[in-house]
Amino acid sequence: IDALLYIALFGMVALLVYNCGVAFSRRSRAVRFFLFAWSLPVIIAFSRILWGVGTIRVESALFDATSFVAMSVQAMLSAVALSWRFRQMQDERDEARNLAEIDPLSGLLNRRALLAAVAEDASDKELVLVDIDHFKQINDRYGHGVGDDVIVAISRILRNFSPDDAIVGRLGGEEFAVIITAGADKSLAERLCRVVARAEILPDREKVTI
Repeated sequence: IDALLYIALFGMVALLVYNCGVAFSRRSRAVRFFLFAWSLPVIIAFSRILWGVGTIRVESALFDATSFVAMSVQAMLSAVALSWRFRQMQDERDEARNLAEIDPLSGLLNRRALLAAVAEDASDKELVLVDIDHFKQINDRYGHGVGDDVIVAISRILRNFSPDDAIVGRLGGEEFAVIITAGADKSLAERLCRVVARAEILPDREKVTI
């Protein structure tokens, strides 16, 4: 039985060293914490076996308390590692959700997320549809990079000049939608047109209209 115990312990140490190497190569902080926490009891147990068979000699009463200390540190670091990993998982889930709901160019809700947001609210709404005038000509004249800049600039205007509770999204291409509470802002469409027309968006200060 002692021989089997020693073999198992040596195997655990070898496996621990291997797993630590994998964890550090993958740069996972949570796994590093977890492995470090669990390595302490193994190291203490390994040291006590060496002490028991006379390989090392320790003349200290504190040596008897090392197991309790190792278990305490293990529990604390394991809790930290698990909390860290749970936080990472939550961040990864939120990032995946954003990728699925947010249009990457404009930063607005995409069409699916826009419709879902409206479906969740049963109150009466008003819809303002926005279309950039002559957007193909902008792309042809200035290039698609400038066209992307126009979409970003207008997206920012729609977000900043709409009511705080407005749902703003990009339907696709040069088309947008602003959804507000019914009767909340009767002049929103005209105001957005004026703000966009005054904005200096194109390189040669040509006006963009919607």
